[in-house]
Amino acid sequence: MSSEVGREHPALGGVYAKLERAEVHLRSFEEAFRIWVEEHADDFAVAVEWPTSRLTVTHPPPDMATANTWSAIAGDCVHNARSALDHLACQLVIANGKDPGTSTRFPLEDDPPRCSDCGATGQARVAGAHPAANTVVDAAQPYRQDWRYERMQSLRQMDDVDKHRALPVLTGYFQTLLWGHDPADPPSKVPLTMGSWADGEATLTCGWPHEMSGEVQFYLSFGDRERNAQARVVPFLRVLLDQEIGPLVAALAEFVVNPPPSQNSARWKKTHRCAESGSA
Repeated sequence: MSSEVGREHPALGGVYAKLERAEVHLRSFEEAFRIWVEEHADDFAVAVEWPTSRLTVTHPPPDMATANTWSAIAGDCVHNARSALDHLACQLVIANGKDPGTSTRFPLEDDPPRCSDCGATGQARVAGAHPAANTVVDAAQPYRQDWRYERMQSLRQMDDVDKHRALPVLTGYFQTLLWGHDPADPPSKVPLTMGSWADGEATLTCGWPHEMSGEVQFYLSFGDRERNAQARVVPFLRVLLDQEIGPLVAALAEFVVNPPPSQNSARWKKTHRCAESGSA
């Protein structure tokens, strides 16, 4: 199914409208952060102290208004992305000939559901959606333990945080590219992190050659996550929208645009009875 067909379907208009709003917020975030970094590029500095190889990176802390604006924009992006999945969950139920309830949502679970009686694990599902659609839903769950689905887990966590407080995007992440005195040696990246904007400085003592120069790259990181490539706010949200949620919505939209026989239809019930009789 092409994404254009899905976008034109009346039942999916709200889903794609929410995804488009998430995209607008992310672009706004990308642009605001890019402008801020460009305006403060001359304020970033790397100083090397010899002979101790003590490396000090200084940076300008953004004012609180800027930090709060970044948090609000990131939160709006996350919320619209999460809401798009919940809206799609309701449409999956309707396409299956049933009525969604007030608790209908798209599950994002860390652990598979378990039977309270026997303890057997089951399948994460949207209650009332077609079983084939729920197979796709289950495959996207964080408990699948594929590294990609950590992003889906983070989507749920960030949306929960944003409802009650500002997203913790107030941690700077520095990556300093160092060149040793030997031209044959490849550049080596040394990450420097700092705990709060107020620090204004990060220091590292290393055993690198004394003749070296550095270049600072600056990122925003989620303050309550490990500061690594996966935690960088802007690229994290970009990958989340483009590589996770977008393809997931497209796959599930097929069940709305071209739904399998509804479980409430006479055709589905007849087929289901025949299958049960054949397996008896």
